Amino acid sequence: MKKFGLPFLIVLIAAILRLWMLNAPDVHEDERHYIEDAQRLYNRDPYISVRYHARNHPEPSVGHPFLYQIEQAGLFKLFGLSVYTARLPNALSGIALVIVLLLSARQLGRRVAVLSAFFMAISSLTVRFSRNAHMDTVFALWITISALSIWRYLNGGKKYWLLVSGITAGLTISTKLNGVYIIPMIILLLAFVKK
Repeated sequence: MKKFGLPFLIVLIAAILRLWMLNAPDVHEDERHYIEDAQRLYNRDPYISVRYHARNHPEPSVGHPFLYQIEQAGLFKLFGLSVYTARLPNALSGIALVIVLLLSARQLGRRVAVLSAFFMAISSLTVRFSRNAHMDTVFALWITISALSIWRYLNGGKKYWLLVSGITAGLTISTKLNGVYIIPMIILLLAFVKK
């Protein structure tokens, strides 16, 4: 019980800080266009196009890929339109990020994994971004899983970790275009780190 008690408490703290009163305060201007895009997708607006090109895009999407808005629209279908639901992808990703860090105890060491997860759970910056309808926490989740998967592959040699890293790298890029920088990191690690 002691082995699982502290990790459970850390995840519980992360969940409370991210989910409690998620619908307050009012929508910030930076959140508005993501929520509007997701609402237009949810309503099957014929004038919105899901595009993945960095330039020559109409407003309001400001050049980001649409994976985050697709996630929001999916949650709108499940739970209905609300500010709470619009912010839910980030809140759940923030909780998942804490869990991923706890599950990485083999790579990081138990103490480092628990401390990392604890500080991720309570950090004011990560809590703030987990409580807004921005794509940054979802982006952080995918890039963390990708990096830890490469690390697992390099230390264990099981090729399915390469697949996990590749899929999550694709999800990283589909969430935010600057996620493309994970690709050179993966290539450099694979090229220069000896097994």
